[in-house]
Amino acid sequence: MRASEEERGLDAVVFTSIAKVEGLLKSLREFGLGFGDLRRRCPKLVVAAHGPVTAVGALRLSVEVDVVSSKFGSFVGFVDVFNVTFARFSA
Repeated sequence: MRASEEERGLDAVVFTSIAKVEGLLKSLREFGLGFGDLRRRCPKLVVAAHGPVTAVGALRLSVEVDVVSSKFGSFVGFVDVFNVTFARFSA
C-alpha cells in the first residue's frame, strides 16, 4: 500500500448484522477509540447497513448509517443501492 492510500483511511464499512456493529465497536474500544473517532479520522466514510433492522440496531449503538438497503433478501439489491450512494459520496 502506498503512503497516499494509507492516509486516505477507510472508504466504507458495511454492516450485515447488529453483531457486526458490536464487533467493530469492541475492536475500536481495544484501541481506545469510539465510532466518532473513526468518523473524524475518515471523514468521507460511507456507513451502510444491509436492511432496516441492522440500521436501527446501529443507531441504537450510536452508529449513524448513511445507506440502508431496502431489498435485503439478497445482496444484489444492497450492491445496487450501495454503488449509487457510494458514487455520490465519493464525488
